[in-house]
Amino acid sequence: KDQAKPAGPFRWIEKPQVKLLHWQSNEQEDSVEALCLHGSGISHRRFVRFWKPNLFVILDEIEGPGGEHLIEQFWHPGLSVERIRDSCFAIGPNARLVVESSGEILVKAEESFGWRSRVFGQKEPAPVIVCRHHVPLPWRLASVIDLAGDAEFIQIRQGTKVQVDIMRGKQSPVSLQFSSSTTFTK
Repeated sequence: KDQAKPAGPFRWIEKPQVKLLHWQSNEQEDSVEALCLHGSGISHRRFVRFWKPNLFVILDEIEGPGGEHLIEQFWHPGLSVERIRDSCFAIGPNARLVVESSGEILVKAEESFGWRSRVFGQKEPAPVIVCRHHVPLPWRLASVIDLAGDAEFIQIRQGTKVQVDIMRGKQSPVSLQFSSSTTFTK
């Protein structure tokens, strides 16, 4: 289900309630935490950490009513996409996207999934990476965008804390732990 209902080409109705919970920026890193509350009782909390100059870590937490739910992420890279491994994609000439590997991961280049407009009034198909998970809630997903193109694999371990391990080529792995809102340690 979409997060809101379209009401013409430039307007949405029945929009979810959104809140910025945390924002911090310094010379080494930027971090943000935001919350999206849907009328259906679903909440989506997103944590984004940018380790300058080239590593983004995204952690999504989805909570809501019991039972199995379809959780989907749509990544619109805007450049060419090449699958390197099941959950690792080259984006354009330099960047990489690494996503949670526990679900179904598709690359689509159909207008019904993704499109872009280089000029007003023109529309063309563009690649979209779709990650689908049929899971009970709560659910957590981790993703990494590496602008240097070194990330190859991520592993997410869940329990009372979430740990995300990022393998980056010949560099030492980076491990991140998440325990509560705005706590994201390297």
